[in-house]
Amino acid sequence: MAIWKLINRKADFQSLRDEFGLDPVTIRLLCNRFINTPEVVRKFLYPQVPDLHDPFLMKGMTKACAVIQDTIGTGAKIRIIGDYDADGVFSTYILYDALKKLGAVVDYRIPDRVRDGYGINERLVREAFEDDISLILTCDNGISAAEQIALAYELGMKVIVTDHHDIPAELPEAEVLLNPKLETSGYPFRELCGAGVAMKLAVALGAEPTTYLGFAAVATVCDIVTLLEENRTIVKLGLQQLQQCNNFGLKALAEGNQLRLSAINTGDIGYRIGPCINASGRLASADLAMQLLLAADETTAMELASELIRLNEERKEKTQLAVDAAVQLAEERVALSDKVLVLLLKDCHESVAGIVAGKIKETYNRPTIILTYGKECVKGSARSTEYYNIIENLRACSELLLHFGGHPMAAGLAIAEENIALLRKRLNETANVTEEDLAGKVSVDLIVPFSYVSEERIDEIQLLEPYGPGNPSPLFAAKDVKVIGIQRIGRERSFVKFFLQDSEGGKIEALCFKEYDKLQKEMIAMYGADEFEALIQRKPNKVRLSLAYDMDINEYMGMRIPQIIIRDYILL
Repeated sequence: MAIWKLINRKADFQSLRDEFGLDPVTIRLLCNRFINTPEVVRKFLYPQVPDLHDPFLMKGMTKACAVIQDTIGTGAKIRIIGDYDADGVFSTYILYDALKKLGAVVDYRIPDRVRDGYGINERLVREAFEDDISLILTCDNGISAAEQIALAYELGMKVIVTDHHDIPAELPEAEVLLNPKLETSGYPFRELCGAGVAMKLAVALGAEPTTYLGFAAVATVCDIVTLLEENRTIVKLGLQQLQQCNNFGLKALAEGNQLRLSAINTGDIGYRIGPCINASGRLASADLAMQLLLAADETTAMELASELIRLNEERKEKTQLAVDAAVQLAEERVALSDKVLVLLLKDCHESVAGIVAGKIKETYNRPTIILTYGKECVKGSARSTEYYNIIENLRACSELLLHFGGHPMAAGLAIAEENIALLRKRLNETANVTEEDLAGKVSVDLIVPFSYVSEERIDEIQLLEPYGPGNPSPLFAAKDVKVIGIQRIGRERSFVKFFLQDSEGGKIEALCFKEYDKLQKEMIAMYGADEFEALIQRKPNKVRLSLAYDMDINEYMGMRIPQIIIRDYILL
């Protein structure tokens, strides 16, 4: 059972309420996110284009522009080398489009996930040399490619790195390293995604700040970087720019997913648009996604969008099969008290291993490594929790690994099959993980009665969107709630609608996306079959619970009905 924690941070609530005229609950939600001074609140709620930082604050930007402009002036060839995920694709598109508009002789390459792996490699460098490339421009990669970039210089080419990943011990020697995470960068915000850095370079080269905001916004959401400060500004303004987007490919992809760019939100991007872009790099080639963004007419765009949607459906099927297999293995390892799950899936496509790792991590609240068979060795994707730094723990086992890399929350690795059991043993022996960590935590913003839930208040709270890392969706709680009844819902009738009454007499309908069968078992174990039957019949019963929930508007047949979504509950 997860541990609930009430955030309840202190601030001068009244002065902020006087300044902005907002509901006290909205003010408390802002302060719980450390948005607690008038200027910070203004930028958070009502960001403007001037709030974007000057790209020339990033050390090396002036030189990068000079090198690029000199190369364009001589007519020499420029090659962009991107990455196969959504951030890499949008980064590549932004710089390719910006350079084409400047008259550059420019093309691009995106590594193949299986053949090349992540980022610039020797094959791509040598290919660039054979194609008479003068300047290589990396997107969303390169900061860890010291050896490959050294080869480029040996062959007589120059390199500019644009990247946002963590800084390695050995930096490449390139013309310029544009990465806000560099200690010497001087840039006031460290957490841009790859497309954010690419957009900064495009603006420095003369593009209007609004030209690429929509593309950078999509990439920022897909790359799951923090949605605070400048990233929030990029996403909030970018979503507005998407309303006027005239890119045939992005419009076609939205329409193919039954979405309208004029009303798109971060959920649409993260769960529908982004996965289609990523599916091309997972199951085919990310060149398909680039071709979509570069499509010159609606017909071509619709054909490409349809193919990406088809690939995403195939990816979903492969993922579900792998998740089902992983759950069986995870149950065995949890039963053996493993605190770090290391699971070998023999039939899992390596491109979906990271997705599977994320789902297993969420299900069991344990750091998870999913291993699959690659062409030459076993490859793995790791997803971790806030209490376990996966990259540090892999580094402590580096002698068992062929190679590895990543971040505290996500990593990739390669390992010989005979070392898997030892890796599992070492990670679990050294895991400083408590039972409280494994239980998980639910951070509740406020305890509020159901009578507070109204269309007007929900609309105001939505000023806090877009939600994401650093700015989670507001979570409320109600204690000692009476369950009047329940109803099965959903296409497969696998979810639940609750009919609730709180201690103040307020009544409301609530959706719960926990599987009905699991909920039934829990309630019968707690209260007995007779009480559960009474619940189904909406007859008097003894079922009580405390619940954590967020608020939503159910729009149906032109009506807007306030409702709540149950995120966690405790049977009393």
